[in-house]
Amino acid sequence: MPVLEVDGVAIRESTAICEWLEATHPSPSFWPEGAAPAAAARGLMRWVDDELTVNFFLSMRKASFGVDERSDHADIVANLQGLLVRRWPILEALLARTGGPWLNEGADPTLTDFAGMPLAVRLPQWKPELAPSAEEQPLASAWLEALRTHPLAAEVDRQGTPVEA
Repeated sequence: MPVLEVDGVAIRESTAICEWLEATHPSPSFWPEGAAPAAAARGLMRWVDDELTVNFFLSMRKASFGVDERSDHADIVANLQGLLVRRWPILEALLARTGGPWLNEGADPTLTDFAGMPLAVRLPQWKPELAPSAEEQPLASAWLEALRTHPLAAEVDRQGTPVEA
């Protein structure tokens, strides 16, 4: 989990760190211009977090560290991975609205897209069989590839190296 320490305060989670960055360094913006497009992008970012990223990383955590036999269904890992795979057609439709490669209009990714970067980097490393089909979901495949090859993707692989501001 990424942590940013600012003036003795720990800011945890990628989204919170990016929101801090947006508030302290507003240019270039992480959001589309205008209140309504920015609000829609924030909702879409929540979908990326809840429907793609959480299903993948929670399935990986439960597969690696075990399920909670008191509260988890015996098939929880397969169920979570199945949820992820069933979201690829939805992602494809969302990307079709903009023509890709990003979820919002424009030539540059927004925080909506960056929310999927950990998934884009880890999916081919850990569970490539769960990736969208390039034939069936070409926009979703291209979105993951665009995130994976973005210069900021290298930061996902850093192993706790402190960065001085």
